[in-house]
Amino acid sequence: MMKIKLERTLANCPTHLRCTICSRPFEVGKIRKLLCDSNGLIQGDLCSTCSKLSSKHLKQKLQTNEEIIQPKFYQWWFKRLTILSEATQEIEQARLGSSRCHCQNSRGLKILFQRDDDS
Repeated sequence: MMKIKLERTLANCPTHLRCTICSRPFEVGKIRKLLCDSNGLIQGDLCSTCSKLSSKHLKQKLQTNEEIIQPKFYQWWFKRLTILSEATQEIEQARLGSSRCHCQNSRGLKILFQRDDDS
């Protein structure tokens, strides 16, 4: 049994990959579609065109008898909402200036004025 997993594209992922099914290069989006075997080992990435194919068509293109399980509609939306939530949190942390701070207190910006020595 093979399964298509949805993962967030990490910063160290190349921007262009080659599809496991059609072998065409494609630009990676925010969600990576990974074809995995029954042991959970990654067999490769799927382009947006191939990831929309039915399990029957994917089996034919891969020339396999293994069942291919695709993510359900709610799994796609849940992954998109998770990514949106994470991006929103990152933006808010950057706005507050706490992206490197691991404490719970938000740090305010301090402005210090130096006195002129001429007076």
